[in-house]
Amino acid sequence: MDDGFERWVKAYGVTPANSPKRACELLGCGHDYFYKLVKLGKITIRKMGTKSVVTGENIYQVLRELPEADRAA
Repeated sequence: MDDGFERWVKAYGVTPANSPKRACELLGCGHDYFYKLVKLGKITIRKMGTKSVVTGENIYQVLRELPEADRAA
């Protein structure tokens, strides 16, 4: 990952394995949109025993792939 990833991890306290709830907080989205991203294959849920987790790298990748906002005012 790039230097931006390291800064993001430190700034937001991102862990290697984040709960879906924490992933929603980091992405700034709700539960429904989060699971839409899962269905689209943009978020991969992994299992640690019975616990569902999302990697910090995966969350960062989704944020980096978001389209830029239209700058026209």
